[in-house]
Amino acid sequence: MIKHQSIKIYLALLSFIVLVLLAGCGSSGPDPEELISGAIEAIKEVETYRFDMIVVHTENGETTQSNVLFEFASPDRLHSTQVNEYEILESIVIGQKYYHFDTFDNKWHVRQWPGEVSSSNMAAGMVEILGSLVGLKKMKDEEVDGSDCFHYKGSVDMKAKGEEEKAKLDPSEPYYEEQLQILEMYDKWQYDVEFWVDKETYLIRQLKQYQEVTFVRDAGEDDEGEEHQTVTATQRFYDFDAPITIEPPPAELVEGIDLIVNSMSSIGGEDIQHQQIKYEITVSNRGNETARDVRIFVDSTATNQGFQSMEAEPIERPVSLESGEHAAYNAVWEYDLSKTSKEELAELMKNNILRAVWVDEDGQQYEEILSEAR
Repeated sequence: MIKHQSIKIYLALLSFIVLVLLAGCGSSGPDPEELISGAIEAIKEVETYRFDMIVVHTENGETTQSNVLFEFASPDRLHSTQVNEYEILESIVIGQKYYHFDTFDNKWHVRQWPGEVSSSNMAAGMVEILGSLVGLKKMKDEEVDGSDCFHYKGSVDMKAKGEEEKAKLDPSEPYYEEQLQILEMYDKWQYDVEFWVDKETYLIRQLKQYQEVTFVRDAGEDDEGEEHQTVTATQRFYDFDAPITIEPPPAELVEGIDLIVNSMSSIGGEDIQHQQIKYEITVSNRGNETARDVRIFVDSTATNQGFQSMEAEPIERPVSLESGEHAAYNAVWEYDLSKTSKEELAELMKNNILRAVWVDEDGQQYEEILSEAR
């Protein structure tokens, strides 16, 4: 009986030791929620930092890469330099002033933006995404730039994200159906995030984001197909609280009214004889004076009647753009695709011109081509 009792005591002690060891292994670091919360708070307390970012984009078998270096000085100074295969882009944000170097005339230009500059502390915004990750998995601890780091990997629940964004849509808004169609594809998209956090300071040391998206091309038509894109962005953070000085460069203020345009076009519809050509246009004023009654026109030969000049409808009328303000416009018209091919229509669309007409503060009317044929 004594022998059996000794064995039971021995087994109980052995089980207790195993439990202690297992508990020790599990407590080798904070739980993921505590770690992420600490990382979010830690980056907000840093006065200065640098981070470089490498972005690799693959679409239809073609891969491009760009490299960006960011420098941040609290509370609102940001310097970025982007290098890609075509050009070098450099910009500086100081408070409400945005400076950019124009390679066309080799000069710095400055514009004043109203309101707060939300892009200042970019690292803080990037780290906050960690709080929405699901399926967190602890990876092997690693060293990044000489710092011992906790290493985790998780994902963004794209299906839930899609449902969240759907609830925000307004069916009366232009392009509601197109936005809904994109959101319905979210559950096919992949968004993984891998991150490394300093064991001592809880500062983010490295962040890697991988996105894989699928779009349906020519939905509902005989040649319907899928297009795949992948984007990998790797950020490395360093020089926390290092002496970083960001000063305004000698720049020329953009005088008067300077309108710039950004547009997106699409073609679709169930009836081939009544295809809709749609333009979504955003116009911004980067000058220092106000443009009043801003009207936007699309000059196009991609119509059933030959060359036409069509006025785009603003979301709200009339449009008055002060310095730094922007406005959205939409242009929609029908096209009979049975009389031509998609390739021919695409060539016609390349010749479209976006044109602006506006009135300055003295009542003088002006007209300018914002986007020429390409």
